[in-house]
Amino acid sequence: MKKSHVTRFSCRVAVAFLLFFISQAFSHPGDEHKLEHLNSQITQQPYSQIAHIQRASLYTRTGNYTLAKKDFIAAKTLGETYRVSYELGVYYFKTEDYTLAINQFDNYLKHFSDYYPALEYRAKTYIKIGDTKKAFEDFSRFLENSPYTNPGHYIAVAKIALSEDGREDQIGDAITIIDAGISQTGNSPQLQSFAVGLEISRGFFDQAVTRHQSLREITSASPRWHIEMAEILVKSEQWAKAHDHLNHSEMKLAQYKKTPAREKLSLRIEKMQQHVSKNYDVDKGSLNH
Repeated sequence: MKKSHVTRFSCRVAVAFLLFFISQAFSHPGDEHKLEHLNSQITQQPYSQIAHIQRASLYTRTGNYTLAKKDFIAAKTLGETYRVSYELGVYYFKTEDYTLAINQFDNYLKHFSDYYPALEYRAKTYIKIGDTKKAFEDFSRFLENSPYTNPGHYIAVAKIALSEDGREDQIGDAITIIDAGISQTGNSPQLQSFAVGLEISRGFFDQAVTRHQSLREITSASPRWHIEMAEILVKSEQWAKAHDHLNHSEMKLAQYKKTPAREKLSLRIEKMQQHVSKNYDVDKGSLNH
């Protein structure tokens, strides 16, 4: 094979490999199309800062950090550097350079103080470096400003409250945060289940039962809901009620087709029934001594 043919063949192989790499990297629907659009835009408008920032952000999201960095460097020369700071902060967060990430988020928030995505990311970055006080402050501001909060955000803030030693009532503060989340996002199993665990940890079993009871309709009183209620009742030594809920769970489960997940639930019921029977005589309706 002639040298020119070898060169052309090598180029074709390299291009094919690059296209394969890009197709694998941009596996999210729409990513390839978005990249093509940005490539075309940058070709037509090579001095567009926003196009370079958007492409760098896309590269960051898909893990192409080398290409992202090149676009960030270019974007910094095409306009005010602070406009690059938010996406660059995300880049440093993803690459685990948390000090530089915080610096970039600081710079962006100096100009857009209530930009909630930057507040959320900076809070997450503070958690990574163990600065729970600043993380709590940022998350609190984020919850005040963001129209797109979800249960996970409130649980993250509640966990921070639980981790701070200086608080007089860590659990009480965490529950207050969770209840604020329920007020804002609705009565979700995720939030109430977290709160149930907190109520149990401080021995407030009646509150735990009430919270779990509020999920009855949402969960259609599923076998799992009955099991979880039984677990609360066992912890508060309400053996008869726990026994009843386990029976309800078992009867409901028997109506469904068997699956590995349901088999696990059956084993869970069986174990709990054994535990209850050691402490409670079902036939006599009295405690075992």
